[in-house]
Amino acid sequence: MQFYGFNQLIRTDSNGNGISEFVILDTSGKEWELRSTYTVDMETELLRFRGNPIHFPGGRPTSADASCWFAEGKICRGAGIDPALAMMVCLALLIALLSINGFAYFIRRRINKIQLIKGPNRILLTLEDVTFINPHFGSKGDWVWLKKFPPGDFGDIKSIESSASDVFEMMKDLRHENVNPLLGFFYDSGMFAIVTEFCSRRSLEDILTNDDVKLDWMFKSSLLLDLIKGMKYLHHREFIHGRLKSRNCVVDGRFVLKVTDYGFNDILEMLRLSEEEPSEEGDVYSFAIIMQEVMVRGAPFCMMDLPAKEIIDRLQKPPPVYRPVVSPEYAPPECLQLMKQCWAEAAEQRPTFDEIFNQFKTFNKGKKTNIIDSMLRMLEQYSSNLEDLIRERTEELEIEKQKTEKLLTQMLPLSVAESLKKGCTVEPEGFDLVTLYFSDIVGFTTISAMSEPIEVVDLLNDLYTLFDAIIGSHDVYKVETIGDAYMVASGLPKRNGSRHAAEIANMSLDILSSVGTFKMRHMPEVPVRIRIAYRIHVSLSTVTILRTLSEGYEVELRGRTELKKKKKKKKKKKKKKKKKKKKKKKKKKKKKKKEEML
Repeated sequence: MQFYGFNQLIRTDSNGNGISEFVILDTSGKEWELRSTYTVDMETELLRFRGNPIHFPGGRPTSADASCWFAEGKICRGAGIDPALAMMVCLALLIALLSINGFAYFIRRRINKIQLIKGPNRILLTLEDVTFINPHFGSKGDWVWLKKFPPGDFGDIKSIESSASDVFEMMKDLRHENVNPLLGFFYDSGMFAIVTEFCSRRSLEDILTNDDVKLDWMFKSSLLLDLIKGMKYLHHREFIHGRLKSRNCVVDGRFVLKVTDYGFNDILEMLRLSEEEPSEEGDVYSFAIIMQEVMVRGAPFCMMDLPAKEIIDRLQKPPPVYRPVVSPEYAPPECLQLMKQCWAEAAEQRPTFDEIFNQFKTFNKGKKTNIIDSMLRMLEQYSSNLEDLIRERTEELEIEKQKTEKLLTQMLPLSVAESLKKGCTVEPEGFDLVTLYFSDIVGFTTISAMSEPIEVVDLLNDLYTLFDAIIGSHDVYKVETIGDAYMVASGLPKRNGSRHAAEIANMSLDILSSVGTFKMRHMPEVPVRIRIAYRIHVSLSTVTILRTLSEGYEVELRGRTELKKKKKKKKKKKKKKKKKKKKKKKKKKKKKKKEEML
C-alpha cells in the first residue's frame, strides 16, 4: 500500500514494512549551505544523481575498503597521496626549478658578457671601432659624444665586464626623451670613456653663456621642466646622478634638454675611483643651483663676486648658511620659493623630484603646453633671435664697409676709388699741367739714431698730421709719404688750369711757416728743418707760370750749377779724346818705323 506522509510518498511492502527514499545532503566545500546530491531508492536499491556532486577533501573519494570509514578519530581524506611522499615530490620539483633558473641566469650572464665586446650590439668599443674627431666621433654616419673617465687602474676588459656589466646593461636599457641615451663604452690602451648621442645645441651652460640666444621665462621653464622629468625618471630607475650640473645637461636640435653623464658614480665605485657617496638629496641641491644659473643666465654664485675657493669654504663651514641671492625680477615668486626648498641645509627637508614636478606644473597658472606648442614657441623665439642677429650683423657690415671706403679714398684719388667701388676698370689718364712737391727732414738719419723707435714714430706722426691739416686748405693731392719724404701734387686728379704752380707755392710757404714753431716731444730743444729741394726749388716752366699769374711771387736766380752726372759725362768725353790721340800717335810712330826699315 502507499499513502502520502508529511513531505513524501510512503510505501509499504507485502509484509507492511515501510519503503522510503533517502536524500544525501552535502556542502560545496566553500559554503555552509546543504545541497541534495543523490537519492537512495530502497525498493530498487539504486542511486539517483540530483545535479550536485559530493565534495570530498582532496578532490577524490576514498577507496571502497578504506579503514577510515569505521575507525574512530580518523578523517577520510579520499584516495590521496602519502603526505611524506607528496613533500618529497614538491621538494624535488622546487630544486629542479631553482636549478633551471640558475642555469638560465648563468647562460644569460654569459651572453651579456659576450655582447659587451662582440656582436653588433656590443657596448665596449676599441680603437678599431671609432674614429676620433676632437672629441666626438662618427659611427655609421651619426655624430656621437665621447667623454673620458679620470685616469686610473682599469685592468683589462675581463675585469671591467665582470665588475660593471650589470651597470652597463642597466644604463643601456634607460630610455626617456629627457635622458641622453648610452651607446656604449670605449676601452683601449688604458683609456676608459663613455659614448653617448651627440646633441647639436651642446650643453645648457653653452646656451646660457651665448648672448645670441634669447631666453624668456617660458623658454627657461621648458628647459627646467625637461630637467625635472629626466631626473625623476633616473631616480625611479634607482640611478643617482651625483654629478648634476649645467654642463651635464645637453640640448638637442629641437631644444629638448637631456640629462647625461649619469651612472658615473656606480662605475667609478666599481673601479675604485669614487671619492664620495652620492644621494638623491644631493641631486636636488644640484638642481637648485642649476635653477639659479637658468634664472640669471650666469655661473653659480655669480652675484656674490667672490673667488671660487672662498665660496666653497663658506659652503663647507656654516653657519651662516651661504646661498645665492636671486632678485624677484628673474622668476615668479613660487619658483624662487621652490629653489630655496631644494637647497635647504637639512637634506631631509628637500623635496623629491616627484614633488618638484607636481609643484612646477602649477607655475604656468593652469596653462597646458604640449610638445608642438613648445616647439612653435621656441621656433618663433629663435626666428626673432635670428632677425635681430641678422640686423646687428648687417649694421656691423655697413660700418666696416664705410671704414674700408674711407681708407680707400685716403690711399687713392677719389675718382679712382669710386671706379674701384663700382667694380670698373681704371683707365690710365695723362695730365699736362701738373706741379709736384717733394720735401724731407734735414738730418733725419741723425735724429733717428738719437731716438727710440716709438719716438721716431711720434715725430713723423705729429709732423705729417700738421702737414695734412695745411694741405686741406689748398687745391693739392697728397701722393704718398715714405719715411721722412712727403710728396704732393697739384693739377691732378682734378685739373685746375695754371693754378697748380700757385697752389704748390702757397702750400710750401705755409709748411715752412708752420715748421718754424714745430717742436719734437722728446727733443724740444732741437729745431726741425724741412728741405723743399733746398729751400723751394722751381723749374723754369714753373717760374714762367708764377710770373704770368701776377700774384706778387718773388723768384731769385740761384746761378749756374753743374750737376754731378753732367760732370761725369764731360770727364768721360775727355778721357775718350785722350785715348784717341794716344792711338793716333802710336799709329804715326809705327808708320815712321816701317818707312825707315824700307
